[in-house]
Amino acid sequence: MGIQVKGVNDHLSFIFDEETDLQKLLEDLETILDGPLFKNSNYFPKAYFDFKSRKLSKYEFKNFYQLIMRKEVVLFAGMNVTDTYNPTIEVVDGIIHNGEMVEKTGDVLFIGKINPGGYLKSSGNLYLLGHVEGNVIATHPSSIISAQSLKNASIEIYSTRIHDLTVFSLSMFYYKNGEIFSENGVNNDGKEYSSNIR
Repeated sequence: MGIQVKGVNDHLSFIFDEETDLQKLLEDLETILDGPLFKNSNYFPKAYFDFKSRKLSKYEFKNFYQLIMRKEVVLFAGMNVTDTYNPTIEVVDGIIHNGEMVEKTGDVLFIGKINPGGYLKSSGNLYLLGHVEGNVIATHPSSIISAQSLKNASIEIYSTRIHDLTVFSLSMFYYKNGEIFSENGVNNDGKEYSSNIR
């Protein structure tokens, strides 16, 4: 097993071995998250992920993020961000209030809450680990917005907008031919599916 799990104060720390292939580490992480510690539906520990000096590509980060979101058994408390970490993914932590606009360029990992009337805008992909009741805007047509907790939120990709969107499971939104589509994981037969939600 290439991951050590330690209880530290009020959270679990997942420490990833630097020498082990990341795909193997993600398989190990999935095994851990399927384990008995995470079977209690009323227990959602905070989890911090320590990649040490490992640099993740966008693809690797996306796979890691989707695994955490799909399992829905831990509360993401953060991850190490060092100089060697992929600088194209900016971590934004906090609360965006009514009337406040946070604008970024590039990919963003958002940890926190966007209140009604608050705006998070970026030219890259947006990975939302917090709760969103406000507005999320991706300005590039190839951007994706990935979220698991939206309540009456507005999603906009490349000037196409969806209002009053409520979702409480991992969902990915993307733009295609003037419309926004949602990819909501897998259905009962194990096949991925997507739907037009405009």
